[in-house]
Amino acid sequence: GAISWLPWTAGPQWMNVSWGLQSASIEITVNTGAPSYFIITGDSMIEAGNTTSLDIDIYDQKGNMKDRSTSGTLTWGAENGAMDNATGAFTGDLVGTWNMWVDSDLGIHSERSIDVTYGDIDDLEVTAVGPTNTIIVTSSPTMDSISLTADDLVSLTVVRIDVQGNRELFDLPLSGWTSLNGAINVGSPTTWDAAEQGSSWVKATLEGYDVVVPMAVDHGLPDGIEIRSTGLTLVSGQDTGTLSVFASDADG
Repeated sequence: GAISWLPWTAGPQWMNVSWGLQSASIEITVNTGAPSYFIITGDSMIEAGNTTSLDIDIYDQKGNMKDRSTSGTLTWGAENGAMDNATGAFTGDLVGTWNMWVDSDLGIHSERSIDVTYGDIDDLEVTAVGPTNTIIVTSSPTMDSISLTADDLVSLTVVRIDVQGNRELFDLPLSGWTSLNGAINVGSPTTWDAAEQGSSWVKATLEGYDVVVPMAVDHGLPDGIEIRSTGLTLVSGQDTGTLSVFASDADG
């Protein structure tokens, strides 16, 4: 009688036929079927501003891999970033998880996601909040300054900006801060405690970028009074003396 057999795995296959004490074997070569689906290959993560090349593996309906030349004409696309529609070269832009896809003129569609992380640094930004004004400073020098007294604190928030303009709030360690004087307390936000009257500055440093925040510090509220005299013994109605009075704030 006649039998039917549905091939599955590509390659040499053997069919054995037995009847009573008799048997026979037939070798059958199974070729791959028509392209059925694609799996997109390549990096699953990329830094913003970098480029990676995507490709596909081609399979028939039974999961046998086919030659890359059987893909048909491909058109690539992406939810975000720059995609070369013909080659599948993808450049990351905004940070996040984004869908990408490929379509073939064979009617096959495939998609997957890629994670875009922060790229190389392009600038550093510090927002300084004082008691009376706020300034935003980048690595380009500024003529602005924070106005405060020696009693005040300045809050400092750091943002790292990558080559694609992605902004990352960044907590600098103490090693990333320097100042002309005063005390820096690292946290969220970092604060600077003014100490001396006059012009001062605080500098943030990250990955080769420096941001200098100018400070204009005035005297704080009087915290103590000192009286100095040129003479301590005077004759009534005859001698005069000179007294000098000095006020100091909490920082001296």
